[in-house]
Amino acid sequence: MSSALAGWLQFLLLFAALAACYIPLGNYIARIFTDKKHWRVERGIYKLTGIDPDADMRWTVYVRSILAFSLVAVLFVYLIERTQHWLFWVVGMANVTPDTAWNTAVSFTTNTNWQNYAGEATMSYLTQQSALMVQQFMSAAVGLAVAIAMIRGFTRSRTDRLGNFWVDLTRGTVRLLLPMAVIGCLILVAGGGIENLANYHTITTLSGAHQTIPGGTVASQEVIKDMGNNGGGWFNVNSAHPFENPNPFTNWFEIFLLLLIPFATPRAFGKMVGDNRQGYALVAVMVIIWACAVGGISFFETHLGTAGLGPQLAHGAAEGTEVRFGAPGCSLFASSTTVTSTGAVNCFHDSLTPFGGGIALFDIALGEVAPGGIGAGMYGILVLAMVTVFVAGLMVGRTPEYIGKKIRPQEMKYAALYFLTLPVVILTMSAIAIGTHWGQSAIFNSGPHGLTEIVYAYASQANNNGSAFAGLGTGATFYQITGGITMLLGRFAPEIFALGLAGALARQARVPHSAGTLDTRTPLFVGMLVGVILILVGLTYFPALALGVFAEGLH
Repeated sequence: MSSALAGWLQFLLLFAALAACYIPLGNYIARIFTDKKHWRVERGIYKLTGIDPDADMRWTVYVRSILAFSLVAVLFVYLIERTQHWLFWVVGMANVTPDTAWNTAVSFTTNTNWQNYAGEATMSYLTQQSALMVQQFMSAAVGLAVAIAMIRGFTRSRTDRLGNFWVDLTRGTVRLLLPMAVIGCLILVAGGGIENLANYHTITTLSGAHQTIPGGTVASQEVIKDMGNNGGGWFNVNSAHPFENPNPFTNWFEIFLLLLIPFATPRAFGKMVGDNRQGYALVAVMVIIWACAVGGISFFETHLGTAGLGPQLAHGAAEGTEVRFGAPGCSLFASSTTVTSTGAVNCFHDSLTPFGGGIALFDIALGEVAPGGIGAGMYGILVLAMVTVFVAGLMVGRTPEYIGKKIRPQEMKYAALYFLTLPVVILTMSAIAIGTHWGQSAIFNSGPHGLTEIVYAYASQANNNGSAFAGLGTGATFYQITGGITMLLGRFAPEIFALGLAGALARQARVPHSAGTLDTRTPLFVGMLVGVILILVGLTYFPALALGVFAEGLH
């Protein structure tokens, strides 16, 4: 069997598994957030924390709750990192430096998991579990909560209430993420992943040198890393490490995990708004863009090789590729991790061919909507769907409507702010890095590739992805500080605008469907939405792509 055929068989099996889970998991997510009853363990959490689970929040209160919770999380993670040397389960590690601690605390709180450090050599067992792993659950649950609040904007009428953030956060964690993480951890351990609290072992190699072998609760973190679209690995080489990703089966399973919840959320949307065909339309858009990304990266990695000499030398691009998975496994993982906000890697993205890496960058620049991160992809594509309906309404001279709600100037202002935030942050930060001595001093590759590395870094951080073109010295203080700011703006500004839009929709009365209403459940709308997503991104980032990716690839 050829490597290309094996790669496409992996893709088809993955597609079939995700399709099989779409309806049952999507229905379950909808039941989680529409259930009127609280579980006993949830009532215990509410009582312990002083939460009134029956309180309904305005969108502004919902936002303040998210910001307050995230602020406490950043401070908690930072404190653990800065004091880990004096705590337990340290294994001889020093306290994390202030700039790295700041960047990492922000990174894991914002669901980015950008890592400017080697995990096994920098973070203790306690830091990994009590700080980083906890935030991998919490940040994922926050994103899902925002998506659910956004959906309530369509389902509610004449109200300024979007639900209770603390209840949504608790239910997303207790009812969805924790049970699935336990099951996934057992599967990974059965597949060869490690899960222990053993001390580091020092062994003597055949040449007489000494090597330290770390342990850790790797499988449990690996599951939530992928399932929660986090991406932060226990080890420096992430999912290319055999303890995190032992074999081709676990490689396939991890790709399945990072796509599972984002692809099922449109079904929950369809159930909650009372029209499953709306969910089918959105998931069709996601699948089309994801399949194009897989096909594009696979083509360039298997046909161009490492130096444009053809695949006959090593069955495709071999530099930076884990030999256990080959170019097809690398391509499937790279495309899936960049269309979601996961950022986990099983190969070196900086070693991708120019156009293969360009597709990965373009995937991130899309705004993580195909299918995007847990929750974030859902509210992102809903905003873009409303933009599409607005454009269609201008064409025919009608007031645009989506899911029974009019898209008025107020709603479009929120949508425009949502869409403009990320390009402004990414391109501004990239320009500052290129135009200052602090930014230039950490560029290890000159020319177009160096430009691509900078744009990729800030695009990855702003879109809460976390993968990197590692030829850039992002461990420098300049990149640590500006990266943290980028992650904060990229995470919370879009969430604020999405919730403001949801609040504006919830205050409206539902508009009855009429003959002039655009049917947003048809292939025509799917094509229009794909076009709007690609055109908006293409026009916004074309100069950066032309000077970086295209200049390098065509040269």
